[in-house]
Amino acid sequence: MVKELLFRLITALTDAGFVLVAIVSDLAGENRGLWNELEISQLCSSFDYPGRPGEKIFVFADIPHQMTNIRNHLIDDGVQLPNGTVFGISELETMVAENGKELKPCPKLNSYLLEVKGTERMRVAPAVQLLSHHSRTLASKVFPNKPEISNFFETFNNGFDKLNSRGHLQVKNKYLRPYNGRVKEHNIALEKLEALVEEIRFLTKKKKVPKEALLPCQIGFLVSVKALKELWQYVHTMFGVKYILTSRLNTDALESFFSVIRSFNNMYTNPTPSAFRYRLRLVLLGCRLKLPRRSNVEFNQSDLFFLSSKLIEKNKLRPKFNLEPFKRPLTTQNVAHEDFTEMEKSSLRHLAGYVAWELKRKGKTVYGIPTSQIALDTEAPVIPDWIELLSKGGLLVPDSRILDWVMKCEHEFRGFSEYFQNCPGVTAILTEKIQAKFPHIDRDVVRVFLRTRIRIKIKALNNSRRDTRKRKRKSKQFHNSRKN
Repeated sequence: MVKELLFRLITALTDAGFVLVAIVSDLAGENRGLWNELEISQLCSSFDYPGRPGEKIFVFADIPHQMTNIRNHLIDDGVQLPNGTVFGISELETMVAENGKELKPCPKLNSYLLEVKGTERMRVAPAVQLLSHHSRTLASKVFPNKPEISNFFETFNNGFDKLNSRGHLQVKNKYLRPYNGRVKEHNIALEKLEALVEEIRFLTKKKKVPKEALLPCQIGFLVSVKALKELWQYVHTMFGVKYILTSRLNTDALESFFSVIRSFNNMYTNPTPSAFRYRLRLVLLGCRLKLPRRSNVEFNQSDLFFLSSKLIEKNKLRPKFNLEPFKRPLTTQNVAHEDFTEMEKSSLRHLAGYVAWELKRKGKTVYGIPTSQIALDTEAPVIPDWIELLSKGGLLVPDSRILDWVMKCEHEFRGFSEYFQNCPGVTAILTEKIQAKFPHIDRDVVRVFLRTRIRIKIKALNNSRRDTRKRKRKSKQFHNSRKN
């Protein structure tokens, strides 16, 4: 886009009765050229409103897109932190390895986040999961002598939440609340992000030495932070606006709109201008996709079934389940805390806190204390280090009873997890067995634990299958390349 076209669009919107206060774009080559024409930089984040002297229009970069760029440069090249520490893919792989395979203290972090390729590198969700508060907590455990690494994750997490806030004023996470220039915590998060982005330097691809200049994604963060502060002051003075939902200052709405337009024909995802206009009319009229009127075969709704399931229903066949492993008695060996690693203990504390929170939410017996009340209660148990680092006030610290129960349940669960299969009543069977061996354990604790633990097990099995397929695909590509 060029400056003249932008000004024509602004004039047309103004004539239609709209008042513009901000524009947003990604930092592709043409848009960077537009920023240069408008003289936008870290020192100036606005330009004069065409035809309206004394008024300003503020410029923002698409922050979700800049987060993906930060993640990509971190994985591909690495970064030098302000104190000189070099941080990159090797440290991230160490965090993934220390996190475990099944019972993870940081369930959001996995190898998939480090291996995104192709169009997956453009997705925002994996980038946000990697640069999250959970990763910060894990980094503080894995690298206790390098607090600058955990600070890197925490600063980007809080800064992104502030630049992408979409919550209401009463949301627990203060960084997800709408931006108000008078709130001290909001400005501190932005100032820390601004200082970090300005001081870090990403490495070159070949020599792995720090670059002297800032990358476009870094400039986008700096301009957006400056623009947000000035925009709030401007709209608060001019229009009496009390807060800003910063999630409105990105291109998510535009990209969602394009997705709707492109979805009208799965085989024709790049419409011409005339086709775009036709689809836009259908969207404005609220029309939905309909079944095709012309096709090579006659469409029949009754044909939509899976053949295997239809044959089973027709022949009244039922899959046979091997329930013999579930009939064997539980182990008589007593569980000891030494049976678990330090990371597994942290994971089990976190899991016990979640079970206690679920029971509290359902009005059952409370087996923990909120982390926000620990400082006020001198008789409270010592806060487990993982929960203390992870919680922002809403998690529960499990008491000694439920923590001991969860460890016993985990010990018995591991004896049966290898026999898991698609059979009904697994939770009920294991609940009865654990209750028979440990009648003093609250039945609600056992049921919530098993439901949660089985979901974790299924997710781990799916990840294992995905990794196996990926290894086979890489091996096949390697052999094909050798043949060529």
